[in-house]
Amino acid sequence: MISNDKLPSRKETLGKLKALVEGTLKPEEVNDWACPWIINGPYESIDFVVWEALGSLCGADLKTSATSYLHSHEDFLHWLTDFQKGCALNPEK
Repeated sequence: MISNDKLPSRKETLGKLKALVEGTLKPEEVNDWACPWIINGPYESIDFVVWEALGSLCGADLKTSATSYLHSHEDFLHWLTDFQKGCALNPEK
């Protein structure tokens, strides 16, 4: 079992979302960070707000063609906004 201090935190997730929106991380980098958590869990131990964001980030690099991404900057901004709202509505315990 993974200890809670190794799980993705809200702070870390926020950083990934902001970096994606700002363009300092590529969609592939964020996808590669998020997908192992979605695929391998531990599902029951991950903060629900973080889990929701991971679900979006795991797929950030999906393409509709060899050169076109499915998700746009506006999508990334929407994910960031949703995450921030989720954090505000569900304070950490």
